[in-house]
Formats: sequence, structure tokens, C-alpha cells
Amino acid sequence: CSLRCSAAGKAPTGIEKICLQALMEIGLVKDKDFICQYSYPESRYIIDFFFPNYNIALETQGIYWHNVPNVYERDKVRRAFLRSQGVIVLEWWEPDINERIQALIQNDLLPLLNPLNVLT
Repeated sequence: CSLRCSAAGKAPTGIEKICLQALMEIGLVKDKDFICQYSYPESRYIIDFFFPNYNIALETQGIYWHNVPNVYERDKVRRAFLRSQGVIVLEWWEPDINERIQALIQNDLLPLLNPLNVLT
């Protein structure tokens, strides 16, 4: 939804709001530690959450939209492009975001942001 929502000037999705709140609750600062709706340079891609100091893209995937066949294929191309640019791509799915956002942050994101375990 990111590309369409951003282009249409729509508000963040529910799962994007959950992620934003959770990221800020652990002390990350929007527009300093991560950028919402980041327009990746020299591409048409908008990344839900981008961590520029770590070259990490965090994409939130709604269960309906991102399982539509042509969207699923488009997402594969997007992932491949970002990875070819050296970007670490994390994809968090709606059910996981709704049910275990803290575990996603602790297990998937923090080890990449904090490899020496300096942050709590």
C-alpha cells in the first residue's frame, strides 16, 4: 500500500501506525533513526520505514493486498531490487504485527540495529 497511499496522500495504514508507535516506544526517533514513507533514490519505490544508518528497509505487508498475485510478484521484484542495492529488507505481515509486534522488534530488528546489544 505504501506506493499507492503515499502517491494518493493517504494516511498510514493501521499496521503502519502500530509499527510506528512500537518503534517510538523503544526510543527510536522518527526522522532521525528511521524515516517513514522513504522514497528510495533513483527508483519508484517507497519504503514504509527506512533506517538510513543501517540501510534497513522495514515493509509492512497487509494480508489481503500483498497476497494478490500481481502484487505478490511486484513485491518480489521490489525486494530483489532493494537487496541488489545492499538494503536489508524486513517484511512484517499483518497478523504478526497485530499479535506480536514486540517480538518482531526484539528478534528481527534490534539485533540489526544493535549488534553489540548496547540498546535495551
